[in-house]
Amino acid sequence: MENVPRRPLWEDDSDIYSPRSAPSAPDDLAREIALRICEEIMFERWQRGWTQAELARRAGVSERTVRDVESRLLKNRSGKPHSSTLRKLAEALGIERDDWWLL
Repeated sequence: MENVPRRPLWEDDSDIYSPRSAPSAPDDLAREIALRICEEIMFERWQRGWTQAELARRAGVSERTVRDVESRLLKNRSGKPHSSTLRKLAEALGIERDDWWLL
């Protein structure tokens, strides 16, 4: 076998190694936390017997916002809801967390 020097991965021509396509650990962590908060919000809403409209009214957001947050969780969509939206929904349900700063 010939001794040919290999190029470092960061110099590879393919997009798979480009800095813009590499996953960011803080973003992955923030997304995971956001999904867990979405789970808590959905669970608490169901426990209280509230409709999406009731939660939206109490949180001061639109019903579509609640539907989008819950459907993102159920359909495992990429991305994450905005942290201020999650806070409003969580506060309306009395959910307290100490990891908001990670979002």
